[in-house]
Amino acid sequence: MASFHKITFLATVIMIVLLSVGWGYPDTKRIYFHCSDDSYEINASFNQSLSSILDDLVDQTPKSGFNYYSSSSTDPDNVVAYGHGACNGELTIPDCHICMQQACFQILVDCEQKLGGQVQLKDCRLRYEDYPFVE
Repeated sequence: MASFHKITFLATVIMIVLLSVGWGYPDTKRIYFHCSDDSYEINASFNQSLSSILDDLVDQTPKSGFNYYSSSSTDPDNVVAYGHGACNGELTIPDCHICMQQACFQILVDCEQKLGGQVQLKDCRLRYEDYPFVE
């Protein structure tokens, strides 16, 4: 009887460990960042386009197969910001969203008022520019 309880206990522990491996937060350790040398004024139209594109990338990258390109323009100036977001394909959708939020925060800190920037975290990356690009 005691061996049955030991086997049941060990099986339960192993199951918990195996199930918990896929759960948890993404690794948001910053690996790399790069910012454009060119800047924009805080009240410029590009600021509005950038805000819109970053919100879109954070929201849509997890919902779009973890690899999402987009652009956003402001009216009437038609100033366009271009962006790309990508997550590690092994993340869950919520974890990709968390990682993209952290990447967005990090890029705004690292590349404040720059016309282009990119940040690579361990489990996701984010890039924006004032020109179209493909990675």
